[in-house]
Amino acid sequence: WFSEHHRRRRRRGPPPRPQYTFRQLTRDAGITIQPAISRDGKFVAYVSDRGQAGNPDIWVQQISGGDPIRLTTSPAVECQPVFSPSGSTLAFSSLGERPGVYTVPALGGQARLVGPGGMWPSFSPDGAWLAYSVGFRWRRSEVWVVSLAGGGPKRVATGLPWSYAPSWSPDGATLLIEGSREATPVAAGSLDWWLVPVAGGDAIPTGLRQFLASREIRPLADVSPPHDSRLFWDADYPYVLLAAQHGGSADLYRLALSPRNGRIDGEPQRLTAGVAGVRQPSAAASGRIVFAGVTGARRLWRLPLDAARGRVLGPLEPVTESAADALAPSVSADGRRLVFVSNRSGSDEIWERDLVTGAEKQLTATPGWEYRPLLSPDGKRLAFCRGTSGSAKLVVLDLESGTERALAEDMNSLAGWSADGARLYFLTTAPSVLRAVDLASGRVTDVVRHREHAVRRGGLSPDGRWISFRLVTGGDEQPVFVAPLQGGAAPDQREWVRVADGPNDECWWSPDGALLYVLSRRDGFRCLWAQKLARRTRRPEGSPFAVLHLHGSRHAVGGLSFGDAMTADGLYCGLREFQSNIWMATPD
Repeated sequence: WFSEHHRRRRRRGPPPRPQYTFRQLTRDAGITIQPAISRDGKFVAYVSDRGQAGNPDIWVQQISGGDPIRLTTSPAVECQPVFSPSGSTLAFSSLGERPGVYTVPALGGQARLVGPGGMWPSFSPDGAWLAYSVGFRWRRSEVWVVSLAGGGPKRVATGLPWSYAPSWSPDGATLLIEGSREATPVAAGSLDWWLVPVAGGDAIPTGLRQFLASREIRPLADVSPPHDSRLFWDADYPYVLLAAQHGGSADLYRLALSPRNGRIDGEPQRLTAGVAGVRQPSAAASGRIVFAGVTGARRLWRLPLDAARGRVLGPLEPVTESAADALAPSVSADGRRLVFVSNRSGSDEIWERDLVTGAEKQLTATPGWEYRPLLSPDGKRLAFCRGTSGSAKLVVLDLESGTERALAEDMNSLAGWSADGARLYFLTTAPSVLRAVDLASGRVTDVVRHREHAVRRGGLSPDGRWISFRLVTGGDEQPVFVAPLQGGAAPDQREWVRVADGPNDECWWSPDGALLYVLSRRDGFRCLWAQKLARRTRRPEGSPFAVLHLHGSRHAVGGLSFGDAMTADGLYCGLREFQSNIWMATPD
């Protein structure tokens, strides 16, 4: 059937871009995402945190109206729903104590684990099999299939060391996957979409990522992994659907892609315009398409926290109200003032907020942009990085006199003040070395240098005797180390203490020095973890433990979200808060 259908289409030429009428299906104040439409176009399933506990669960509702049905109620995050071809069953992913792919009757019933450890399920066209991936974007990942009639899962031989998020072609012959020849890919350039014969054989590269990049179209992925956008086969086979960004606008596109040889036929067609933040399309045989419209604002939050024990004491509390971005907070030693970066003036400048009165004022207003502000221990000076075209420098601002002093060039990031305020620790760009500058003399010395690997920022322990940092040891692996400071520098690496395996992003100390906090992707998502350290040796005691999971929530971590803003009873951070609903496009 497919071959004859495709031959007729090739003779006629590609059809014109369809016109749609758009309708909003949900009107939630929080996160309602990842829609899946049934093949007959009568039902839509999605993920929503509208429940009383605010936990992401799977819901299903009729397109024609009526109250939605909540299919899952566990405290785990459930996501990535997909309908079976008959519409009688849903498959979804769970991130709980028994993570994996589950199936459940579409109108409610007992869920059944069918793909242990799996994510991103996709039904075969006859509904007899499920494909899914086991692993994460920043870690190892493989594609598996399982028969719903019984029997164990089987790994799909792709010929690739990394394969992810399969989508079953409507003819049942191939799987469309994201793949890489690298075992732990981190750069977008190492990724492509591939076709994998279900019956076996090497994966076929489509060249789609490079094709889209040449047209300045960027597929939208990794807003947060459970909010990911993958490629889906359109109802108008052999098109694929993708959410992508072009010229600052996120829209839905379709593209003709042969499921036999991966050949791209024609140019991408934009299907949406005017709906904000399009994500995660799903198509029915009727031509209807559902998708999520996602918007987000990045502002400052406070997490009530027993910092010495890593125990969350309450929900996140908003700190800033402006619609402009706010990030990279630093709190004063007395916990009364907060400095941060905001673009509310039109460029990235440093602002200060009085945490008692709520009053805010702008501290910098110069050409270029500022980032990573750090208050001195006595609160009288402010250190920050100032970027201009092609360079960045370390600047210290006297908050009483308003005078500035530039101390170092070739800046990457600030790592902290010494306890006496006499030195500043910072990271250089090339080579990536952790250094210190003496404020009295201006003398710069190396603190942490590795002969093979780049160093990434960490911070000073509260007593000033230890320093934490990360090493880029290969790909995205960034293990965290702590080292004693001897004469102002770290000793030979044989005395370094490895605290946490990667991949990690930021690390900082609790105010009492008992814990090292790490923004880690050890479970495939950017979440907050902590590691208890021995008082004298600073060696790890026990295993790292999760402090705050952010996968599946309406809050997502970005660059400069965490670090340098912790008090004994709370943590200030910059998080992007998402709001989203489900839309439907019906062909005219």
